Amino acid sequence: MTDQELNDIIASLNRTQREALEKYLEYQTYQDNDDVEIAFIKKETYDLYKNTISGLIAKVEVYAHDLPMPIYSITDNIVRMHSLVAQIEQKDFALKGYKQIIQYENFFINILYLMLTKLYVMQIETYIKVLTRFNHKGVLINDTPVLCEVEKQLKKFPVW
Repeated sequence: MTDQELNDIIASLNRTQREALEKYLEYQTYQDNDDVEIAFIKKETYDLYKNTISGLIAKVEVYAHDLPMPIYSITDNIVRMHSLVAQIEQKDFALKGYKQIIQYENFFINILYLMLTKLYVMQIETYIKVLTRFNHKGVLINDTPVLCEVEKQLKKFPVW
């Protein structure tokens, strides 16, 4: 779209549409006036959520077929913590707040790993039950019956 086409579209807007567009553009172009340290640690908290937590939540949802209620609660707490810390004007208190968010997010990551471990064990137990009910001797891994190989691997990494 050329500048002229964009100007024509804007010119054809009525007053209400133009005001809505102006408010939207003002909101989208608002810059954070954060200190460099605060901006860095804030980005760290967002990246931790985006790169680690969101992927783990997706895996829990796949294996649990629904998100357990504690995940909703903890996610809600993280959002609330961000909104509270964003209002702090004193730099040192804001930095402490973001460090606490990082600690809480790391705690959440550990909870998600525990949930996933439990879900994986349950899934393995389900597979073992299915294999024992059917003719599993025909399924081989490296010329070894699959259940023998699974039991060998489970003994290597005892989870329970």
